[in-house]
Amino acid sequence: MLILFAYFNQWYVSTRLGKWNLFGAGDVAIITGGSRGLGSEIVKKLLAKKVTVIVLDVVEPDFEGSQFYRCDLSVQSQVQSTMEEIIETLNLESKHISLVVNNAGVRHNESLIDLSDDKISQIFQINTFSQISILKTVLKNHFLTAPGSRLYIVTVSSILGVFAPRNLSIYAASKAAAIQMHQALAQEVSLKLIRMLLVTPGQLTTGMFNDIAPSNGFLAPVVDHVKLANTIVNKIDTGAIGVVCEPFYTNFIPIINSVPVSIQQFCRWFSGMDDKIKG
Repeated sequence: MLILFAYFNQWYVSTRLGKWNLFGAGDVAIITGGSRGLGSEIVKKLLAKKVTVIVLDVVEPDFEGSQFYRCDLSVQSQVQSTMEEIIETLNLESKHISLVVNNAGVRHNESLIDLSDDKISQIFQINTFSQISILKTVLKNHFLTAPGSRLYIVTVSSILGVFAPRNLSIYAASKAAAIQMHQALAQEVSLKLIRMLLVTPGQLTTGMFNDIAPSNGFLAPVVDHVKLANTIVNKIDTGAIGVVCEPFYTNFIPIINSVPVSIQQFCRWFSGMDDKIKG
């Protein structure tokens, strides 16, 4: 059934949305959290395709080729001023952003009552509000200066935004908000030249979750972030729309929310997901 859906989606994209060229030297990409982990792998693959890549991060990349803007995404004023500077520079050069990858994210280890209000605000600012601000700025400029050009938007969320474990309430809530924002926006800008991709992976082989033991190596393997980056870039190149779920089991996680609570609790017990973050 999933294979049938995949073929139908491929047909829809190719026949209903039209031709989509590979990304290359004429494209400009902006990527948050592009200095490490999944973001850095996406950056490297785009640089290899001669794409101009702008990285927003608090840490400078340890590789060359990208344009780096030091920006603390937890501070809204920095996000806004940095984006305004980037847009102004590109407009002066008669260039426009053709790819946005909202990848940056942070997590916590505490229960809700142990989280400070400042930390809650910081997590939402980085995981959700900065994404909204960046997209709003890019889209406004796109419609004003390059309405006939293409724009591809990638939102990197998490499967935990669909089915949340104990002691990751705010992280999961911020990722859920990003998912809903992405889905609604995809309908607001459902034009042939503006396409959007949502990424909802499980545990990645990055530093963010390296302190958490995987639940089940066979049923829920840790996702190789290098391979995931390759998948994302391939989707960008083909103009694919929809959702990327990795590993395979994450395709079925949304269904769990529709089954009786007893089955949900069994899934939680079987996976051990609520014992991973001790709090």
